[in-house]
Amino acid sequence: PKERQLRIVVKRGCQFGEGSTPFYRELAQMEQQGRTAAHVVAVSSDSAEVLARFLADGQLKLDSVANANPEALGIAATPTLILLQGSGKVLRVWEGLLSRKAEADVRVALSDRT
Repeated sequence: PKERQLRIVVKRGCQFGEGSTPFYRELAQMEQQGRTAAHVVAVSSDSAEVLARFLADGQLKLDSVANANPEALGIAATPTLILLQGSGKVLRVWEGLLSRKAEADVRVALSDRT
């Protein structure tokens, strides 16, 4: 199992999160193809049903989804991506609608096996 985890924190109705689904789909595909050093997880304060609909609408296939209050995780806005070490230590955080450069940074961080 992968020690690191990339949490994609989203909320239904968030235009930036919904607009970013093609990028999230790419990250999920990277994991499915074995090209990541982290497990990709969707996190939302929405109900499991609403989150499942959000993932289906965005054609996001993730093995793991979690229901959590973003504020309890210290997250003020969605979407937010959090790269965590297995110990729970936060390695990187990306907030809001990401630029192409930030998306490239996420891809590199997700692939980094060091």
